[in-house]
Amino acid sequence: MISISAFSQKEVCKDIYVWDFTDENGQKTQHTKMLTQEVEDALTATSCRVLQRRNYASLSEQIDNENAIQTIEGMSGTISNELQSIKAETVLFGKVQMDFSGNIMLAVSFQSLLTKEILKSESVMLAGEDAHNIGKRKQKIAAFISHCVGPKIITNEETNYWRQAQQLDTPEAYRKYLATYPGGQYRSEAEAILADLEVWQEIQNSKNTRRKIKALTEYTENQQVYHYQEARDQLEDLLWSNASYDDYMRLYPDGKYADNVKGKYEEQLYSGVLDRPGYYAEKYLGAFPNGKYVEQVKAKYEDYLYAEAVKNPKFRIADYIEEFPQGKYISKLDEIYWNTEITSSTSTIVSRYSYRQYLALFPNGKYAKEAKSKSGKN
Repeated sequence: MISISAFSQKEVCKDIYVWDFTDENGQKTQHTKMLTQEVEDALTATSCRVLQRRNYASLSEQIDNENAIQTIEGMSGTISNELQSIKAETVLFGKVQMDFSGNIMLAVSFQSLLTKEILKSESVMLAGEDAHNIGKRKQKIAAFISHCVGPKIITNEETNYWRQAQQLDTPEAYRKYLATYPGGQYRSEAEAILADLEVWQEIQNSKNTRRKIKALTEYTENQQVYHYQEARDQLEDLLWSNASYDDYMRLYPDGKYADNVKGKYEEQLYSGVLDRPGYYAEKYLGAFPNGKYVEQVKAKYEDYLYAEAVKNPKFRIADYIEEFPQGKYISKLDEIYWNTEITSSTSTIVSRYSYRQYLALFPNGKYAKEAKSKSGKN
């Protein structure tokens, strides 16, 4: 079956160049770049002739310096001339506004490069899943762009079948497409979407919270996955509700629970320091260098390192000195090291190396003068 539809607004489809979208402050962000590309992809799927930005590297470099422009009138003559040199006739501008809930208002305008006439201005609200779910967002944008420029000319039955699968957006629909067209032109995309949906369903069906957190963490390592934003939201809630404050602070330093997590995380680490200073003290001091328990943590950590140094002077005294070069146990460790590694050595002759090791640890120590004499450093 062949379906043919004519464009109702041909004038906006003349050699379009998509200008990098900006936010309400005229700045490019991760979200504006993402939407610029998705709109360009949607335009390419229509019968419009799109001058794809990635093919004009030198022009893109110049545009980077003019990111706040929203109309042709704001362009420099150099940019305008370069656009004309690549045969552009229409420039598509876009503005992206995002509210606190992550909903997106996308406004686009098609402007004639030659006459500077605004050919068309339209806007669309991407809310909820339409904003956060990659697949649904792309479908919404495709429908919006189709509305702006007219429908795509459908040339074959397979494309119709593929569009139906996209509209249903279920594993079953993509499996049916692949079974019907095993070597079809949309096979790679269908397989990628299907694989993603299967992974997502498995994550959603997981009843074990720990395993679900692990799976969501791994899933969101790739920002291009189909359910990225939804997964990020779920993971944030799970980390908060399960008191996984360490991972929360690492993954969501500015998240919606960040203020509460920071306080709870500090308490959690301090509690850990009291039980296992060797593991938690450095974590606490790294995360809260000016925290309210810094002095207590340092004191606990110093006592711990001293106790370890007493047990194993040869190897652990260096650890203590590295952390506390002016620590309160320096003189005691000086005595311990000299007695255990020098005077109590089982060797009949203490090597120069041993004395030099002592001096490396205690250059101004109690026995430094003797060590220098015997090490050959005098």
